[in-house]
Amino acid sequence: MPDDVIIRPAQYRDHKQIAAIHAVTLENHKKLYPRDFETQTEQSFDSVFFASFPRFVRRFRKSRNFLVSENAGTVVGYIEFGTFWRGKGRSASLSVVRIDDIGVAQNFHQKGIGGRLIDGLLELLVAEPDVLVFAIVWKGNAASEALFESKGFVSESKIYRLRTPESSIGSNAKRLRRPISQSLLALLLTIAVPLGFGILAWWTS
Repeated sequence: MPDDVIIRPAQYRDHKQIAAIHAVTLENHKKLYPRDFETQTEQSFDSVFFASFPRFVRRFRKSRNFLVSENAGTVVGYIEFGTFWRGKGRSASLSVVRIDDIGVAQNFHQKGIGGRLIDGLLELLVAEPDVLVFAIVWKGNAASEALFESKGFVSESKIYRLRTPESSIGSNAKRLRRPISQSLLALLLTIAVPLGFGILAWWTS
């Protein structure tokens, strides 16, 4: 493992380097598990990354959901995480954190970067009084299983997923991703067209 690798919160300027690592990681997953991507509509990585920054002067803030590993000024890996559940009332001290993704640059594989990223996350969560950390690993991904087990994670359950017809997912995704500008344009047309015909009818009568 390179001696000068540091783990730190992601910054706004890290976006291009993290996105490049993520793109390669995603393509590798698609090749290994093509059926898992047949009916999935991918959420934009950019939207996930930028949403992890506070809104106010976000360019100068630190990400709440990404840590990166940096070597000689270059981002060589990242870990994405988020609060899956947080207790309320008497259980307010309890929280569940989910590791959503780990990506490491190709030329830094097998150098302990993934383990360092997990260590960085666990150190970040030390201040939490009661926290459960979990990750979902694709079946047959022996490298990821070995990585998490080396950090004290244990396999406790299986997840069974019902595959949804592609047409259903596609229609839902289109509605959810519809840009606000298109919705506003549709509303304006709904109002303007009847109004225009009304004015024309009055003018020609």
